[in-house]
Amino acid sequence: MDSNLMRKQLGEMILQGYDWRLLKGPVKCFLNKDLLKADHRWLKRDFLAGEQLFLWRGLTHGCIGPDGIAVCLVDEETPFFEVPTSALEIEWPDEK
Repeated sequence: MDSNLMRKQLGEMILQGYDWRLLKGPVKCFLNKDLLKADHRWLKRDFLAGEQLFLWRGLTHGCIGPDGIAVCLVDEETPFFEVPTSALEIEWPDEK
């Protein structure tokens, strides 16, 4: 999914009063490209295309940039970290 479209959809959900942080069940994300620590210095390790992450639904305290999205390795467990929105495909809970 295009990162601008993803941000627009999340923004529309929030504007409509829909708090996506309250979704029941995990929101799975899959990387659509490799994210290397050498290119993204805040990452603790390399992440490869196809790896599963989870959308972070907690507070980020403003530390996620405009082109990023907060994710975690295990649903609802810290630490969360930022990845570029363009690197993710999100599987919303109602999608199979």
